[in-house]
Amino acid sequence: MMLSCDIATTNAGRLYNAMEAYNDSVTAKKKRGSSGYMLWLNSNREMIKGEVEYEKLVGKEKVTLVAKKGGELWGLLEDIEKSEWNTKARELGGVAKTVRRVKFEYDVKDMSGDVQVNGYEGPIVGQLLSGKTSVGVGRGKGTFATLSEAVESANNVGDCSGIVKGKGGYQLRTGRKLKSITDEMWKDYVKVWVKSSIDLEEEKSKASEKKVAEILSTVNSESAEDTREAKLEAKREAKREAKLEAKREAKREAKREAKLEAKREENKEEVDDEETLDLSENKEVVEEEERLELSENKTLDKNKEVVEDEESDEESDEELDEDSDEDETDVIQWEYKGTTYYVDDNDMVYDQNTDEIGKRIKAKSGTYK
Repeated sequence: MMLSCDIATTNAGRLYNAMEAYNDSVTAKKKRGSSGYMLWLNSNREMIKGEVEYEKLVGKEKVTLVAKKGGELWGLLEDIEKSEWNTKARELGGVAKTVRRVKFEYDVKDMSGDVQVNGYEGPIVGQLLSGKTSVGVGRGKGTFATLSEAVESANNVGDCSGIVKGKGGYQLRTGRKLKSITDEMWKDYVKVWVKSSIDLEEEKSKASEKKVAEILSTVNSESAEDTREAKLEAKREAKREAKLEAKREAKREAKREAKLEAKREENKEEVDDEETLDLSENKEVVEEEERLELSENKTLDKNKEVVEDEESDEESDEELDEDSDEDETDVIQWEYKGTTYYVDDNDMVYDQNTDEIGKRIKAKSGTYK
């Protein structure tokens, strides 16, 4: 919207005019003075506190119980006493009285009072300051209808750095950095007066330094964050590497265990083969012993036949005395591993020269060795 248009025709202008009209209509309000009961209550409050043990009360009880007890005691008063208190209240202004309100007359378009002020730099058009002072922005405290009133108040407010003329009046501000108005409608009306003690260039430099410090702080923070992130990433990488190394070690251990198991299995097969070979050899030995035993049996049978023949041919020898017969020992031939031996009744073995070799033993298989 262009500057040439009438402010009164805009929404902001209509709102401003409506507020001014409302202020014009409310020029006074009624205010009642204290009643007779309130005068009596205030005069006897200490006595009532003693009645309700005020020191032991907490929170809202300090108000409600005192008022309740006061009402009870007021009800016990004689009508004459109540009348006296009511009369005293009327004399002290208990009847409603009219209080006149000062009308706040201000027009942002009125630039007749926008003059230079001693101790201030300005007016600077199209600029403003931000920040509320310790007195706030209430009318008559931090906001005024005239520049002179604002200057008088600003000189007594320690944290005030300047005065800004805005849409609502002349306001006290604490900001030390000028800001440009971007709204074209109010650009020519908004102005600022800065206390001469405020060095705008210095404040601008401070603002720049602060901005640079903030940037550096951000950069350092980002750098610190990057460093922290790098450390965290290094820790995460170390953990991942540890896990991978553990897996690799587990695989290597599994391979070693598999190789050992294969060797154990191979050795077991070799042992089984040896046992099988031993069994085969034992079987051959047993079979050889059985063959020898069979051969011995055949030899025995032959010897038996020979003995029988000899006994039949030597019947004349039966007349030998019994002592001689008892001293004779039966001897048989025994073939063992291709060699012929002689064995007596006690299984004593003799060679061809009749030398005693030892005693033969009968194996579990029934053969002798």
